[in-house]
Amino acid sequence: MTMRRRATAALLVVGCAVGAVACSSSGDAEPSRSSRPGSPVTTAAAGSSSPAPAYPVGPTLSPALGDALKAAKSDAAALLSYRYDDLDALRSAARKRTTAEFGRTFLNTVDKTVAPAAKNAKAATKATVGPAGVRGVSGDSVGVLLFVDQKTITGSTRISTNPSAVYLTMQRVAGKYLVSELTPGQASSGPDERAGFAPLLADAVREAQQIEGMLLTISWKTATTSVAALSRRTTGAYAKSFPKSSASLIKSLKKSHASTAVGTVHSAVVSVHGADTVHLLTSATQTVRADGSSAPRSRQRRIDCTVVLRHGRWLVSDLGYAS
Repeated sequence: MTMRRRATAALLVVGCAVGAVACSSSGDAEPSRSSRPGSPVTTAAAGSSSPAPAYPVGPTLSPALGDALKAAKSDAAALLSYRYDDLDALRSAARKRTTAEFGRTFLNTVDKTVAPAAKNAKAATKATVGPAGVRGVSGDSVGVLLFVDQKTITGSTRISTNPSAVYLTMQRVAGKYLVSELTPGQASSGPDERAGFAPLLADAVREAQQIEGMLLTISWKTATTSVAALSRRTTGAYAKSFPKSSASLIKSLKKSHASTAVGTVHSAVVSVHGADTVHLLTSATQTVRADGSSAPRSRQRRIDCTVVLRHGRWLVSDLGYAS
């Protein structure tokens, strides 16, 4: 990634945290994993014999991944939070938590873009980091995707919330993980997706991505066929609830003639896994257009998904939008 692109990426994420008008939440909240219809909450499939460890560790993954994930969550919260009247705290966090090269880019963006906008709007942002997972591992670099909620207050009254997926590349320097990249979830030059993963784990990620892509690309014209195809790739209690919960979706789509024009899965990462159960977090974009409309609507999707290995195939045992 060039210095110009790094600066742009930092602006896209940090600028959103500063409460720029373009990044304000539309208020169209996603259904949470715990509240969506027809989808019981499970972090492991019923009957799975392998409890999921705290971090995704496998035969070809670095044993220090737990440290990388812990550092990424702490660093993201620090680098995406600020107060307009104490921006030195943000600068101090950047100097301590980033590599020398990325730190220069980040501080330049803070000084030239974030500080003026924050002071003008009298803005303060608090970033809350939710689930995180590993995208790939390459040498001393670990790619991490995090789900982040940024609440921004401007002046004394206006409050906006921005749910997002943020990608960090964590670089090990002198035994400590530092941030060498921070971008939106769909843009990264860090370790390739699934790099360093054992083959079976990589297969689970690919399968989940394919199923999620299918789910995000259901058209009202082919909804019944699409749901039937997806149902064949589910298992357990979710296999029983999915067709029932999908019936109302099909009815709604056909009634409104709304179609999902495109669903793009940007990144799927491993949160936890056992020998036959993998829990993943996914950043995706869904663009929806009602037939006859010239104004398609795009929005980011944050998905959590559990897949289990059954008779040599990875099947979905739970899937929904993350809260």
